[in-house]
Amino acid sequence: MKSPALFDLTGRVAVVTGGNGGIGRGIALGLAEAGAAVAVLGRNDEKNQRVLSELQAIGVPSVAVKVDVTNRAGLAPALNKVESELGPIGILVNNAGNVSLSGGVLNEKSEDWDNVIETQLNAVFLLSKLAAKSMLSHKSGKIINIGSMYSFFGSGLVPSYSAAKGAIVQLRTVAITALQKQWPQSDQFIEEFIDEEGRLHYIAEHLRNDLSDRVIDGKVKDFEIDDESPPYVRRLFPRRPTLLDKLRRIAPVNFERVCAKILESLGADAATTQQTNDGGIDFTATKLKIIHPSLPMPASCHGVVIGQAKRYKEGAAISETKLREFVGASVLKRHRMASATESSIPPLMPTLFAFWTTSDLERNAKIYARSVGLWYMDGTTLAAYAQELGLSEFIDSLPDLVVRSDKCLSFELGRFVPYQNSSQA
Repeated sequence: MKSPALFDLTGRVAVVTGGNGGIGRGIALGLAEAGAAVAVLGRNDEKNQRVLSELQAIGVPSVAVKVDVTNRAGLAPALNKVESELGPIGILVNNAGNVSLSGGVLNEKSEDWDNVIETQLNAVFLLSKLAAKSMLSHKSGKIINIGSMYSFFGSGLVPSYSAAKGAIVQLRTVAITALQKQWPQSDQFIEEFIDEEGRLHYIAEHLRNDLSDRVIDGKVKDFEIDDESPPYVRRLFPRRPTLLDKLRRIAPVNFERVCAKILESLGADAATTQQTNDGGIDFTATKLKIIHPSLPMPASCHGVVIGQAKRYKEGAAISETKLREFVGASVLKRHRMASATESSIPPLMPTLFAFWTTSDLERNAKIYARSVGLWYMDGTTLAAYAQELGLSEFIDSLPDLVVRSDKCLSFELGRFVPYQNSSQA
């Protein structure tokens, strides 16, 4: 369906890097619907041709150029091809991007860092420089760089991506400073739409949406945003991040014990399963009171909990497939518990299926968990539960996991050290 005509770009030539899919494809089609001639730059020629067909169906002049933006030698020829076929470039959208989901600076490989910086930052600088020279010659043009919320507050999970997106903001500033000497109106269009307070309100709205999701997902709300202008973010209670770090270092069997301890602290009879053929069920609980403890209720209506515990490092998010496997195994486990000889668990006794992890869930996994009613907790919420229930000392007393391999390494206090057995000591 054609987008509403908000403005007319007839006669303008637009270049969109990474315009053969995702956000870039949407931008390319939107520019075409506004009347611009559009050039798509991408390294996958099959996808290029597919989007080119869509642009041609809109009826505007268009071209697709196969180029990898990390190949510096190919950038100038790509833009020259666009100008030879469509005319002088009037709009450049630096959209091509990638990300390394390394989980942190200590995990990120140098080659992954280099690739992200080359794609997200260096290519933006080089293409902008080439396009700006052309734009200055006819005193007309716009360069649009794609930022991110991580341009303003980075994420420890994606260090290279956050660094590149933060640098994009500064690149805009230094580019404008240079261009204004030759083209005084180079920043006018930006300041009409973006201001510091407006940006803060945009970030605040993003964080409010995050808080709403936390309520839906049962996560801890550790900050709040007031309605002042500009908005102010306030931490609600002190966190103890070292407790979560400790949960990620202990052995999986001890993490299962922690999950059982949480349920015991909530008033249930809980235990780890101690089985290897139960489909991945790690802990169970009975007699969990699901109304206020001071109010009476039939014993047959106390809750049952069937759970899986995944002690993963930060950044190793749980997939939807993992959750589906757990649901199948937990439903079977519930049936067996009710069918066991002399079982004290009636078939209709309320049951909670719990999936607890020290990491987090992928987006699709969260959507699935909400749709089926899983009791899922991420690492931050688990640590908050443990701290609130007075389990910090118990968790601190658990030993760190020791892993021995053929390379004779052991994991001690979060770092790899040479392992020496008793015969060599």
